[in-house]
Parts: sequence; C-alpha cells; structure tokens
Amino acid sequence: MKLGSNTGEEYTNGTWTNQNVYIEQVEGADEHSGHKSTTYSVKGPITLENQTTQTTLTEEGIYKITVTTLDNMENIESNTYTIKIDKTEPTAGTINMKLESIEGETYTNDTWTNQSVYIETVNGADEDSGHSKTTYSIRGATTLDNQTEATTLAETGIYEITVTTTDNAGNISTNTNTIKIDKENPTAGTLAMRLENSEGETYTNDTWTNQSVYIKPVDGLDEHSGHSRTIYSVSGAITLEDQTEAITLTETGTYEITITTEDVAGNISTNTNTVKIDKTSPIAGTLTMKLEDSQGETYTNDIWTNKSVYINQIEGTDEHSGHRITTYSVSGAITLEDQTEATILTETGIYTITVTTIDNMGYIATNTYTIKIDKENPTCRNSNNEIRKQ
Repeated sequence: MKLGSNTGEEYTNGTWTNQNVYIEQVEGADEHSGHKSTTYSVKGPITLENQTTQTTLTEEGIYKITVTTLDNMENIESNTYTIKIDKTEPTAGTINMKLESIEGETYTNDTWTNQSVYIETVNGADEDSGHSKTTYSIRGATTLDNQTEATTLAETGIYEITVTTTDNAGNISTNTNTIKIDKENPTAGTLAMRLENSEGETYTNDTWTNQSVYIKPVDGLDEHSGHSRTIYSVSGAITLEDQTEAITLTETGTYEITITTEDVAGNISTNTNTVKIDKTSPIAGTLTMKLEDSQGETYTNDIWTNKSVYINQIEGTDEHSGHRITTYSVSGAITLEDQTEATILTETGIYTITVTTIDNMGYIATNTYTIKIDKENPTCRNSNNEIRKQ
C-alpha cells in the first residue's frame, strides 16, 4: 500500500490519509501442496471481488481489503487491511471574542474598540477522519503562533487572528478574524476665531474685545481608528451644545467654548477656548464732597455754600473687561484735568466737576457735579441809595 502511486511512501494500515492509496497484492506461498491463487476483495466506498491486479483507491471513505490465498488442497488463508481516506476539509474552528474579559460583551469582528479584547478558540469539527487540533496565530500589533490557550489583546493596533483546524487526515481549514484596538486619544480639534466675521483679524484667546467674535470648529484627527466627529459647546453668556457650524458671538460676556473630538473607537479629546466680549460702558465713578475737609459734613450737589469743599473721587467699576482708570476734571473758578488725588476748592465761584471712568475696552462713563462757593459778603444801599459793603 503506497500513498499516491506505486512509488509513493508507505501507507500505514488503519490510519487516515488525505491522499489516494495505491494497492497491489503480494502472492502467498505454500510449502506443501503448493500455492494455487491469491486474490483480494474490497469493501467500502467501492466493491471489488477476486482482484489480482493493482488498483488505486481515490474516493473518500473506509475500505476493508481482504487478501485471500488458496493452496492446491483448497486450504485458505486471508489477511485483512483497512484503508481510510478523507479528502474533505474540516469545519474550521472559530474564535470567541469578548470585550475586556470572558464575561464582557461580544466584540464585533473588524470593528474599532477602545477596550481590550479577550480571545479564546472554539474547536472545529470533522465528520470523516475527525478533529485533530485547532490553533490560532496572530499577526499585527503582536506575533503569536500555534496558540491554544485564551489570551487578552490589550495594546493599540490591528490584529489578524487566523484560526486553523486540522483533521486526522491532515486536511486544514482556516478562519480569519480582525481585531482593531485604539486606546489613544485623538488630536482634539481647534477653533478658528475672528473679529466680527470670517474675514476679520484673528481673535486672541482669553483676551477682551469690544467686537463680535466669529467662531468655527476645525476638525481633529486620529491616526488609528480615524476621526469620527468634532463638535463644540458654548457656556457662559449663551449656552449651546453639540454644534458643528460656524456662529458669531455678539453679546457682552465671557464664553467658554469646549471643542470635543471623538475617534471611531470612542476615545475623546477636548480643547477649551475663552472668548471675552465687552460692549457695555462701565459704571462711572462718583465724587465725595465734604465741607472744609475730609471729615466735614457732606456737601449737597449744586447748592451754595460759604465754605471750602473737599473733593475726592471714588473709582468706577466694570464687571466685564474691568476698570481701567477713573479721573476727574474741574472747570469754572479753576481748571484741572485728569486728576486722581483729592483737593479742596476754596475760591468763590461755580465749579463743574466731571468724573470719568474708562474700562479696559476704552468705553467711557461720566458723572457731573456742580459745586457753588460764595465767600464774599453781600452789598446793601443806604438811605441815599448808596451801595455799601457789609
């Protein structure tokens, strides 16, 4: 019995093979009455009787070959052989794939995940010669060959897992699976920011402006699973969620804009920008006015007094870009510009005091006060209608 042909390797009786088997009888012998005849019969996928010439068995199945030798006295002796041929590939094994552990959710072949993937082989089957072994090999982010035990793939990368099932005749079948793991955050998108519109000058993040600010998201990127989406949300002066289109921020206030980029595996990265708009005038400073000195009684605006008046500014405020400077100017009996220190008005006359507050955007607010001082005695007329000083 030879594999393939009369020149092939010896076929081992009763074992499975996936090759044809060449058979040829070898005649028996008898040392007494002498050899008369040797024939063989085949039972199984084919049936042959009383054969004397060689043949090749090609069909799948189990063959029983009986070789019979007859001597001249009609004595019979026989030998029996079994040939097993299986040329059909087995049913390839599969791979059980779970997220994180054997208890995790099922991983879907050839999709991106940001979790580890537990893998375990499920044996193949063969209805002819029977299952011999099922192994798996990995190429890609790691390399493993002829594995039989479960393992967990944890590193970012693409893994090609080939499951190989071999039957007892040496036939092989394979299944291939692809696992894609991406645990790395994408590069977050950015925000294009322009003054007034898309053609305006670049707005500098986290600085105050008295102009509207045009904003537009710029997509992030990911070198593994790929970019899925870039969105932005706005909180502060207004609230917006999951925006993708450009808008213009016009209202006074502070805006926090968070750009979120998500990759196909579900990893997320963010960038945060701050836009500060101030289109509102500050609250103007006021003027402390006291009679004679800082400890005197309060002077009432725009009434006459015969005393000196102490004045000192109180700075204004701005809740947006912030207070820059508060000064006061005096016109009338005397002239003073851009004063910040206290002073005492002593001369007779009418004074107009303007308190000016400027915020960091250059917006101006003013308060105006009038102080009237008369320290001169009045005049009167005598009986002759003459003017006399008192």
